[in-house]
Amino acid sequence: MWSSFYYYINIYSDKNLTETISTNAMKSMFSSLEELESDGDFAFKNREGFPFMRIHLLYVKSIDSWNSDNTDKEKTNFIVMECHKKDIELKYYRKLFKPITDVLDWRFVEEV
Repeated sequence: MWSSFYYYINIYSDKNLTETISTNAMKSMFSSLEELESDGDFAFKNREGFPFMRIHLLYVKSIDSWNSDNTDKEKTNFIVMECHKKDIELKYYRKLFKPITDVLDWRFVEEV
């Protein structure tokens, strides 16, 4: 999804979404980042003083057709990060989120 205002960074195993991870494990991982705070059962947002970010832990059927209501209490197969283009360069978001994809061995796909 392209936008003139936001970067979208998607994290997933492969185009067929063959792998899932525990939703609770992902919540723990994102909760451990000082830049983020919970924003509902399946979402996180930036803490005050950090660049704009919204993160959704999703369980979707397709990487091309999803919305923020596609969630599952047990499993996650698609993570969407919405980051404001005016706040900071993309390299900040890469540095923050790339280690997560390395641990999961999932794709880190930027839609700039």
